[in-house]
Amino acid sequence: MFILDMLKLLPGDVVLTSEMSLQSKMVRKVTSSSFSHALLYIGASVYIHSDSSGVHSGNLQRLLFAKQSQAQVFRLRDRQEAKMAGICLFARTEIGKQYSVPEAIRSKMKRNSSSEANSNRQFCSRLVAQAYAEAGVNIVTNPDYCYPQDIANSPFMMKVRDCEQTLSDEEIEMVKSPSATDTQTKVINNLLTSIRILTNTDIQTLDQLTRYLYQNPECDHAISRILQSSGYLSLWKIDIKDCPWNYDSVKFLAKDGSRSSKLEYAGLLKEGAMNSLEIFIFMHSQHTQLWQEKQLHYFVLTRALYKKLIELATIRIATAEYILSHA
Repeated sequence: MFILDMLKLLPGDVVLTSEMSLQSKMVRKVTSSSFSHALLYIGASVYIHSDSSGVHSGNLQRLLFAKQSQAQVFRLRDRQEAKMAGICLFARTEIGKQYSVPEAIRSKMKRNSSSEANSNRQFCSRLVAQAYAEAGVNIVTNPDYCYPQDIANSPFMMKVRDCEQTLSDEEIEMVKSPSATDTQTKVINNLLTSIRILTNTDIQTLDQLTRYLYQNPECDHAISRILQSSGYLSLWKIDIKDCPWNYDSVKFLAKDGSRSSKLEYAGLLKEGAMNSLEIFIFMHSQHTQLWQEKQLHYFVLTRALYKKLIELATIRIATAEYILSHA
């Protein structure tokens, strides 16, 4: 069993996968493809993809494969950091959007056309291709309708080889244990489901929710109440509980592991925290402006959340920098 080595991957890389499941085999047969699924890596061991649970994030270190043929990494040939940032940001804004089997099926007829999607839904290869197209890079003929194999065949993409990392039995058990990202996915999906029921509108993402509330301020009280009861505002507590060493250099140094493994972890911690800090600062500024324009309680709650997330990301950066200097 193995996972992909996150030290070999860069933000914006695409991971195409296949499984031994009947569904994966059927998808590959119908699409004449070696792959049945597409993931977008955004850095610091985090990927975003669209599956039956909708668009959500995952931890690359918990993505387990039985054979090397089940996963292949692809990278843009003309890779530019500015474009990668835009690609990853688009994928983040799609989190929460529901998956559509019918839209994925329509790719068979529309992938070589200029047909645009008229559905507020996602599927795996569309998410990846649209993220690239949003940054001005059309890696497939039709970003709205495509197969994972279209991404593999794209002349704009190249294979990244030797990304596999073999695991011990103990590491395999850790990979199979419950993940915090699973809780996050459930909370966001339940939140958006409640919002759709309340508003009777097809709100699929938190960004769409913000736009709806701005246009319908009379819903502020009800939406704010749902947000507060959803658990979304306290998701940050999970990382503090599960990984207290991310916020305390003494606990970090006391962790088991070699010096090299601690330095590797600290480097990834800093990378992820810096990426998150940039996003949180932007979101705090955006929601501050929204609050100034419309003094809604929802924006009071989100501003406070992003302020807290900025604080926590800053602490993680400081912890990582201390370890990198003193370990």
